Amino acid sequence: VVDMYIFDTQHSALTCNVGGGGYTSGETTIQLESAKSTTANNAYTGAKITLGSETREITDFNTDLDITLEAGTGIGYLVLDSTNGTDDSGDNIITEYAAATINLAFSTSADTSNSVTINYSTREIESIASVNTSSSYSTANTVRMDVDVSSKSNINDLTSNTVIIDINTPAQIQVIYGMYLALATFAWFAMLSKFLGRRTIRDRILRAGIWFERSMGAILILLALQIAFSV
Repeated sequence: VVDMYIFDTQHSALTCNVGGGGYTSGETTIQLESAKSTTANNAYTGAKITLGSETREITDFNTDLDITLEAGTGIGYLVLDSTNGTDDSGDNIITEYAAATINLAFSTSADTSNSVTINYSTREIESIASVNTSSSYSTANTVRMDVDVSSKSNINDLTSNTVIIDINTPAQIQVIYGMYLALATFAWFAMLSKFLGRRTIRDRILRAGIWFERSMGAILILLALQIAFSV
């Protein structure tokens, strides 16, 4: 498990027009301009959307596809376009549009000439892959991927913390980062050694040590059995 903390991130907002037939106040779904919005479901979930002076949160985002029958007499059938060349009342040809569900309806209506702005923020990063072209695992879309040691705080230790820093960060700021990490690490381990070095604490750990070792041994045996039966 790796915890990552990123500070001073900058994101560019997405601006596009209202899509479809516009937006009606009171609705909790708003269509977006298809030419400037993605078709990937849930891409904007959690982002903030602003219409005029009001800002809402997108709770869901999906691309919908409508296919219905041609309105007319006789037996109905699926069509890709209006059979008579005119989009009559009741006709509904294939329509694809991106729609965002918001947590609270906007108080004003909008047409396709009005624009909305979607703003992002970094809340959680599941993984970051730094592709090293010299590695045999340089493709990200695989079940295996090499770790680029150049991104580690200690290039000789793959388990050390990952360093994420702007390449244009001044050297003075990098020195401050390094001093902070060194002092924070020293303070933590100094406090830990001081606490665990107390006689009462050390004696308790030694007394419980045999049960800890037995528990770890049992866990390792179970893991070994799982691996043996899964091969």
